[in-house]
This record gives sequence, C-alpha cells and structure tokens, in this order.
Amino acid sequence: MKTILVPVMLGRLDAGAIEAAVVLADVVDARVDVLIGLSAVSPLTAGWDYFPASPYDTLDEAAKAAAEAMAADASALLPGTRHSARVAGAFWQTPAEQTLSAARTADLIVLGRPTRALEADDRLFASTLLGAGRPIIVVPESAAGGGARFGRVAVAWRPTREATRAVHDAIPVLQRAQSVQIVRLLDVAGEADGAGSVDRELIRHLERHGVRPEFTCLPHRDAPKGERILAFAQQAAVDLIVAGGYGHPRAFEHVFGGVTRTLLRESPVPVFFSH
Repeated sequence: MKTILVPVMLGRLDAGAIEAAVVLADVVDARVDVLIGLSAVSPLTAGWDYFPASPYDTLDEAAKAAAEAMAADASALLPGTRHSARVAGAFWQTPAEQTLSAARTADLIVLGRPTRALEADDRLFASTLLGAGRPIIVVPESAAGGGARFGRVAVAWRPTREATRAVHDAIPVLQRAQSVQIVRLLDVAGEADGAGSVDRELIRHLERHGVRPEFTCLPHRDAPKGERILAFAQQAAVDLIVAGGYGHPRAFEHVFGGVTRTLLRESPVPVFFSH
C-alpha cells in the first residue's frame, strides 16, 4: 500500500478518518491523499428563457473557496505525513463519482462514519465499496482520538469470495499487526467446531506471508452473525475488524447483507471491508 485516499465529500472533515489514515500510512509507509469534494446548489430556470451567468459564477467561486479552506484544514491534521490535500475538479459530479475517479489510483480508501449517519453516508459507502474495486476502512466517529495502532486485528472469515478478497487485501496490515485472530463463525448447530481444510490452508497461506494468526471458532447461536463478531472483537480488545463486504446494486438502491450492515453501523472500531 503506497497511496491511501481519504474522500471528504459531505461537507465535514472526519478527523477520525484522517487520524486512521495517518496511522496506516506510518504502519505501511504510504502517503495520504485527501480529496475535497465540491458541491453547489444550482438555481432553477423554470419559466425563464435564459438565466444570467453571474449567479453560476458566484456559486462556483463560493464552493471552491469553501473546499480550499477545508483542504487547508485537512493539511493541518497531517503534519509530518507525506500527503496531498486537493479539491476535486467538477462539482457537477456526485460525491460517489468524484470518489470513484480518484480511487482508480489508490490502494486503500478511508471513510469516516458519523454517529448519526445520513442517507448520503450510506450511498457514498455503498457506491464506493461496490464500484471502486479497492478496499475501504470505515472509521466510526467514536474511534477518533483513540490512538489505535491497528495492532490487534480480527478477521471475520468464511470461505467466500468477499472474505477471501478482504483477507488478501489486508495482508500489508496483517503483516505488521501484533495479533491476528481468524474468527470462523459456525453457521448451523452441530457443525464441526474446529478448523476445516480450507481454514487450515488459509492459516498456512498467511504464514507464508509472515502472518502468525490464531484461529477461533465462534459456536452457532441465535444471535445474528454481526453481533457475534462485535462481541468477540470487544472481548479480544481488537482495534480493527477485517470483513468481506456483501451486497449488490439494484436500481436506485444498494442492498447489503446483515453482517455488513451491522459492522458498518454498529462497530465501535474501524472495519476493513472488501467486496
């Protein structure tokens, strides 16, 4: 990982996301790129045959000035870190479109998650996860200022495409962690309580990458899987969860599985998602 992208698209500077990006940049020797999105409300022209150009120019100037000020504030949060803080070029694009364009040349995306997330936060996360082809770390607002170093990592593991992608995308972080727990959730009662052949192969594969994971089976219970993962993470005092991001787009909406939704909205620690 050499480039970590922090999109600032919804009119606020997520200090927790920038803090996490700085920590990761130090851990994996990367640079941080903060992308400030532009937004302007365009006047309606209904009932008119023309509209003067000057209001558009004023809106454009105001939006750029606000974005430049936010870029300066972002740079102030990145002392001593190789970084850039730039303003996106076209405010006619949606936040997701601006983010996806920049994500093509990034290795990792870091998004902030406010305590009271809006629909726009969900849309940005969904579009980025499903469209960027890059892993995302979502940092809850409650994690800001915690000083986490991502030294204790829990991997929510199932032998699926999404979980496999998440594990491999996270290897640079896992290699530098002090503790890595592979957490296998048993789906049904009576399932063998122990590492299966695929699980053992995963452990050997990670060991070849210099990762020394521990393996834990979480027994089947009536509680939803997402809640079981969070309970384990709290008990093990982990500061990062790695998980597959499950979901698919539909017309005008994005649909996510229960585990992804729970980890996104309820995790008190950052979550590393890949799709």
